[in-house]
Amino acid sequence: MDAERSGSSGSGDPADAVQRRFSAKRLPATRKKPGLSEADFVELICVTGQSLYNWESGEGLPRAKQLNAIASVLRVGKREAAARLEVIRELREQKQLYFDSEFVGTTVVSLS
Repeated sequence: MDAERSGSSGSGDPADAVQRRFSAKRLPATRKKPGLSEADFVELICVTGQSLYNWESGEGLPRAKQLNAIASVLRVGKREAAARLEVIRELREQKQLYFDSEFVGTTVVSLS
């Protein structure tokens, strides 16, 4: 059975609400389309590999913020995804990047 979830943007304003649909069966193929490995994908959306495994196996569902992060990453092409990964890795290497588990996607806190 395929798990599906619809979520909104979470801003509280109905005018800002964006419906997102999730399909565990389609996530692996959709993730691989722009050439993203599991490791790259979890790094871009700021979740653990275990979360991705649970989603792809249908054992768990992403929250609304995570659905938005997934959609954001899947809208970019290979070059943009690679550029984002490079920035994330450079900042992390310089110890200037910290991901808070409450935030997903592009929300980062700089330590400097």
